[in-house]
Amino acid sequence: MRFPHLALGLATLIVVVSPVSAAMTAHQQEIAAWRAARVERLSAPGGWLSLVGLHWLPEGVSQTLGNGPDNDIDLGRGPKRLGTLSWSEGKARFEVE
Repeated sequence: MRFPHLALGLATLIVVVSPVSAAMTAHQQEIAAWRAARVERLSAPGGWLSLVGLHWLPEGVSQTLGNGPDNDIDLGRGPKRLGTLSWSEGKARFEVE
């Protein structure tokens, strides 16, 4: 054999790299499982994402909503005035404008 050191180096590299790539695959699978579980927790009915855009409606007061600063509830996108929301006697009412 003309290059015994090269053959020994390649054999060592193969022995060292195989467990490392298997460990990386296991680590990547663990991260993917954690991310999936996190998305499930966040998007659950009681998760943090259910709080995004949560606006309490005061009893007996109508509030306008739409895309604009003159609305009580600014949606950020959509028409300037979408309608009005009101809460009275335990019922919500939405009127489109």
